[in-house]
Amino acid sequence: MRSFLKFVVPALVLGVMSGSIIRADDQAAPPPPPPPGNQPPPPPSGPGGERRGRMDPAQQVQRLDAVLTLTDDQKAKATDIYKKMQTDMQALRSGAGTPEETMVKRQALQKSTHDQIRALLTADQQTKFDAMPPPGPGRNARQGDATPPPAPAPAPAPTPSP
Repeated sequence: MRSFLKFVVPALVLGVMSGSIIRADDQAAPPPPPPPGNQPPPPPSGPGGERRGRMDPAQQVQRLDAVLTLTDDQKAKATDIYKKMQTDMQALRSGAGTPEETMVKRQALQKSTHDQIRALLTADQQTKFDAMPPPGPGRNARQGDATPPPAPAPAPAPTPSP
């Protein structure tokens, strides 16, 4: 009987302690996230409240001004052009149509905006504008119209020691 108690009592104590530790872990764990269908949209993450790298019209004009040194009149006109593009893009995102149709319309809108901005610029500014990369990281690579980045230079071959 004594040998039986020698095994049972420590086992019970160990079991009670394990249960306390497990309960403490459960209480410290954060609550599970709500089901996917009930989640609110993620908060805006960029400056100006835009997500996924989109720039608001003021940011787009600032980007141009940093490279082209725009006049106040050019800034005002460029801001109006970008605001119209933003409105038209939002309408495209919420409108009906196949993804292919939407992509064609979006590309036409981007080209039209590019052409309108270019028309505001002087000849010197147009040259700089044409050399500017499009906004957004990896944009051309996704659209398939960019040249790939140059391949890294091969490592020099080790020279044999004499």
